[in-house]
Amino acid sequence: MEASMMFKRRVEELQRRMAEAGVSAALITHIIDVYYFTGSGNRAMLIVPVDRDPVMLVQVGFERAKRDSWVKDIRRGFGTSDLKKLLEELGLDKGVLGVNMDVISANLYLKLTSLLKDVRFTDLSPTILDIRAVKDEEEVKLIERATDISRIGHRRVEEVLEPGITEVELSTEVEYALRKAGHDGFIRHRTWKFNAYGVIGPSGPNLGVITGPGAITITGPGTSSALPYGASNRRIERGDMVLIDFVTSYGGYHCDEARMYAVGEVDEKQLRSFKLVKEAEEKALETIKPGKLVSDLYWAARRVFEREGLLDYFAAYAEYSQYTYLGHGIGLEVVEEPSITPHNNKPLRPGMTLCLEPKLIAPHWGASFEDTVLVAEDGPQVLTKSPRELIYV
Repeated sequence: MEASMMFKRRVEELQRRMAEAGVSAALITHIIDVYYFTGSGNRAMLIVPVDRDPVMLVQVGFERAKRDSWVKDIRRGFGTSDLKKLLEELGLDKGVLGVNMDVISANLYLKLTSLLKDVRFTDLSPTILDIRAVKDEEEVKLIERATDISRIGHRRVEEVLEPGITEVELSTEVEYALRKAGHDGFIRHRTWKFNAYGVIGPSGPNLGVITGPGAITITGPGTSSALPYGASNRRIERGDMVLIDFVTSYGGYHCDEARMYAVGEVDEKQLRSFKLVKEAEEKALETIKPGKLVSDLYWAARRVFEREGLLDYFAAYAEYSQYTYLGHGIGLEVVEEPSITPHNNKPLRPGMTLCLEPKLIAPHWGASFEDTVLVAEDGPQVLTKSPRELIYV
């Protein structure tokens, strides 16, 4: 399929759902969503009438946007006054206007409600994210290319990980290898809560650290109180287990992969923690097929921890029981729909790409294991390529 037709079909699906919901037009301001529907990642706003072709208002990179996008009506626009004039011209200054409620700034939203007195605003983000949750063939190819790059990063770990290297030194080696291999260097999140990060490389007692931006995951302590997240200056010792967890991106599409490494022989407690997270992921994988509920994956993994009497350490459940999750969707952003939680009872659909990441997090020890997985017609297809085992160095 031609790229222009692919982007156009996405807009048509959005318009179909808007018509069903009684939405007159969409105003898309989140640049990643703008790219998804237009093929242009330049700073712009996209107006999608329910019954007509879309219009782009480009703030920066006008000529590039005209080259990159299939949209025929592309105009320069520099703020809300230009937007108001365009909506009036299109007859869209009345009715129901869908916006990205989850990411629009309060400042912009207040300006819009002040300028557009006869418009009723509604949240279109759930619809957009639901459309984006199912990937087409070209999107899957880009994610697979990101997994190839991820594999190169994990090979570099095997080459340089040894007693005496610091977590930061190890992470730096991996990041350099990833950029040389074609990693975009950008990691995109649909949130204002935290910025992109590099390679997370906690070792030994740092495997029990949860801090930083608020994700209930093994973050490592980082290098300072200003950035309490990621690799630290701790020197890795023989007998340590090390978690290498990072995201790669290619053509804007992401892969998320985590593996555990053993520096020489490790003790029985550490081995048990690895075996537990690996089995939890396997049970979730066995559950994947179209039509299964997303929540079924969470419960399949959780039951492994319950059986072993370690539920308190399932993603630090005892301390953070309000943040129960097993993983997330992935694509143009690192965390997309579906969110794999005990309360998400939506069905899995072919073309969804998931990250399964069961974690054991306890004081001073822990383990994680993560793969990027495609929901195929006949079940799960693991896209990540590193050995799915404890890797000894």
